[in-house]
Amino acid sequence: MKTADKIAVSSGDIVTFRLTLTNQGPDTATGVEVSDRLPAGVIYQQDQPQQGAYDALTGSWKVGDVPANTSVTLLLIVRIK
Repeated sequence: MKTADKIAVSSGDIVTFRLTLTNQGPDTATGVEVSDRLPAGVIYQQDQPQQGAYDALTGSWKVGDVPANTSVTLLLIVRIK
């Protein structure tokens, strides 16, 4: 699931996207990787993965292993052009 902390934005605003990945089981998901490119009209500022690493150039979040019945979150902070 992907959400944003603002609905209406103006040029220069900072917006945080929250990407939540949930493994509903029954087993651990291994080697998880999620592709999520930033939309046009934004400038990447920083990322805050709860687990793994995000590559802003490719839009790839290499999460790793996610145990069953567990969620992990990636925050992507951008500035509106």
